[in-house]
Amino acid sequence: MPRSTPGRHRAPRRASVKPFMRASLTMAITGGLALSTASTSAAAPAPVSAASPSAPAAAPMALSAAAGSAAATVGAAATSPTLVLPTVSVPKLRRGSRGSAVRRVQRVVGVYADGVFGPRTHRAVKRFQGRKGLYRDGIVGPRTARAMGFTYSSRGSYSASRGSARSSRVLYHARRNLGARYRYAGSTYYGGFDCSGYVYRVFRNAGISIPRTAAGIQRRARRVYSPRPGDLVFYNWPATHVGIYAGGGMMYDSGRSTRGTTKRRLFPGRVNYGRIG
Repeated sequence: MPRSTPGRHRAPRRASVKPFMRASLTMAITGGLALSTASTSAAAPAPVSAASPSAPAAAPMALSAAAGSAAATVGAAATSPTLVLPTVSVPKLRRGSRGSAVRRVQRVVGVYADGVFGPRTHRAVKRFQGRKGLYRDGIVGPRTARAMGFTYSSRGSYSASRGSARSSRVLYHARRNLGARYRYAGSTYYGGFDCSGYVYRVFRNAGISIPRTAAGIQRRARRVYSPRPGDLVFYNWPATHVGIYAGGGMMYDSGRSTRGTTKRRLFPGRVNYGRIG
């Protein structure tokens, strides 16, 4: 029986350990994404015991499964979802409109975003339209909305501005009826007004029906705690005096004074506010 030479027992150990170390180093560097390359470098078969004849097939199956999961990870990273920003729609806005849509427009045109489409916002919208080559009417319609980066929504434009349009009519007729003399129980401009007669006439000219007395108007109105121009100002409960809120702590009313129907600052007292509609 020939004598075995030294090293015959060390050669299989070198062949089985070094490819495994090489594959482990590759996996550590690439984070497990080069498993298919590692499997080709570790082609040397491992020793098979008589008790587990199916062991040689288990290693390729495990490597192929790991390679499949790594490929799926790479594919998921390559096809990451794109961030889609939500679109913002605004209705038709013009002078007198109010609300969150007005605030969005005011931020675009660079005025104070108070949610009230007043003279400053109107002028700023006209300047914006001039820069964009649009018709300078000061109204945020479909073309102006698209130029501002919004989508135009025709649905709800009337309901969004209906309250502000009513307030604008009330304020317009409140100004038109200034200067009338005070007269108890009066409700005409030339005959004179008392407080409720003045408010009654202003709302009637604006196309809004309300009771004739201050207490009756107070009962009809819906109580509010943050008044806006065009709302009602009541003193006491039941009301002994009524006026129309003009904004900025001012009101239109007909008081017992030689000046008659005027615009003046709110005077001290038990004040509460109401809104019609």
